[in-house]
Amino acid sequence: MADKGILKLQFAVFALVSASFTNIYLPQPILPVLQEEFSVSPVAVSFTVSAVILGIVLSNLLFGLLTDRVANHPIILTGGVCVAAGGLVAAYSHDFRVLVAARLFQGLFLPALTTSLAAWLAKTLPGERLNVIMGSYVSATVLGGLGGRLIGGWMHPPFHWRNAFITAAVLIAIIPSWRWWHYPEKRFGKIRAGIGRRDFWI
Repeated sequence: MADKGILKLQFAVFALVSASFTNIYLPQPILPVLQEEFSVSPVAVSFTVSAVILGIVLSNLLFGLLTDRVANHPIILTGGVCVAAGGLVAAYSHDFRVLVAARLFQGLFLPALTTSLAAWLAKTLPGERLNVIMGSYVSATVLGGLGGRLIGGWMHPPFHWRNAFITAAVLIAIIPSWRWWHYPEKRFGKIRAGIGRRDFWI
């Protein structure tokens, strides 16, 4: 596999996973703000984070199985659209139950951007290339978690916590679209990975 193709794939994986984890941890630094605005208990406001985790747990296996049966391209696009839509609903919600439901919805589709991607990489790349790409994947989880907390914290009080959700939603919508539409698979050319007779696309 050409080094140029690997670098592009590394960048795509890093950006996509970072944006995904940014959405997971976005509300963490503003939990007291959300608690005051929606007049809920500390336990209740924590659902804005735990609902996402619950959604991920519920749908993780499903998206892992889907990757074996459906092309990765539409899974990622669908996941990006749904996670972004959930973020926008959360940003404009004035009912705490709607906010939590939107976060759960995001969690249900986040594995389309993370689990399905990891499964696709594992079944597509040769071992030595997979190690390199998964290094980017792991680094992206750390940066994304930090980025979510930073965006959530920095957006308030200069602006409003709702702007943080909008920013994260735009980010998660742009990255899959940019990667998989601006650089469609065929534009990278067909590159043989060297495993048996299988051909792979970068």
